Amino acid sequence: MADGPVHPCSIVFDTDGLCFPNNQIGATTGRVIAGVGVADSLSGDTVLKLLFEMPQSLPTGTAKLRIIGIAEGTGNAKINPAWKGLATGEDFDPASLNVETVQTLTIATAGVGTELKVTLDADVDGVNADEYIYMEVTFETSSWTLAVVSTFLFSIIWE
Repeated sequence: MADGPVHPCSIVFDTDGLCFPNNQIGATTGRVIAGVGVADSLSGDTVLKLLFEMPQSLPTGTAKLRIIGIAEGTGNAKINPAWKGLATGEDFDPASLNVETVQTLTIATAGVGTELKVTLDADVDGVNADEYIYMEVTFETSSWTLAVVSTFLFSIIWE
């Protein structure tokens, strides 16, 4: 990782109960990692809303959404991030978001964190210093194969 990370300053969970605050408890020693939990079987898509506050000076490199997924099981998670950069004083309820490509995060080993990096290039204005990134991350039922509750961590890094 070249620089970062910037973590969300606001996390809002969908009201459907399919994503929620979660403590991932290790099977060996019981160590705990707090993150965003996703239900063991999605009955529908669920949306997580994140707000990131960018520093006054950005690191060099390409901005990427870094997602760490962990579960006490294996399978695929389908994740679809959409976002928009917002300056202070700009409407924080943008009419439209810029959608990145749907991503597959494959957890191949139970209890081991799996990393996925998504280049943030859908917004033509890019990621800018001293502004906010409003993001909606959709966990999609299509091709979702994780049959256990999974936990996800989000940050923005530069590489």
